Amino acid sequence: MAVTNSFVTRPSSNNILDHVVCSVANSSRVSNYTMDCDLSDHSYVLTVLKLKMEQERRTLTKTWTNYTAVNDDYRSFLQEYQLDLLVPNERLQAITERYALLTKKHTRTTTVEVKVKHNCCPWFNYDIWKLSNIKDKVLQKWKANRLDDAQTELLARANQKLNEAKRKAKANYHSRLFCTSNPKLLWSRINEVLG
Repeated sequence: MAVTNSFVTRPSSNNILDHVVCSVANSSRVSNYTMDCDLSDHSYVLTVLKLKMEQERRTLTKTWTNYTAVNDDYRSFLQEYQLDLLVPNERLQAITERYALLTKKHTRTTTVEVKVKHNCCPWFNYDIWKLSNIKDKVLQKWKANRLDDAQTELLARANQKLNEAKRKAKANYHSRLFCTSNPKLLWSRINEVLG
């Protein structure tokens, strides 16, 4: 809880009206001003809440692996090399090292730096960002012609995909957050999430 008003609201008695904000995080967004009133000895109190949130930059990454190419190269590796001549442990090591090398070769990573709200959810990821951009473009087309059934269906589908991606990202975030065998750490994380 934070008090955001420091101005005198009744000059004759130097009273200060307390304006209390329950969330300390929102107290920086609240501004109070006083105005003289001719009808009373109290002052008017004007409270302004800044709706525009501060933005911060966040780096989002997405990694893709082309498993079709990995499997093709791996199959050709198995056919070309005579692995029967190796000892079983060496054979297993050669196979796993080659598969890891091929996976690394056919993996690409996309990195994007985006602006997000200051208190953006921690599970915001590349997929949500990409789908929200697609939804915004479809929404602009739909606003131009609201009677077009095809655009309405596209907008509904884009919203559905975005909501599914949000649910999936939130579930993955919480499953990774609570995946611990230490009960003290688990309860501290639960308390952190619940506030």
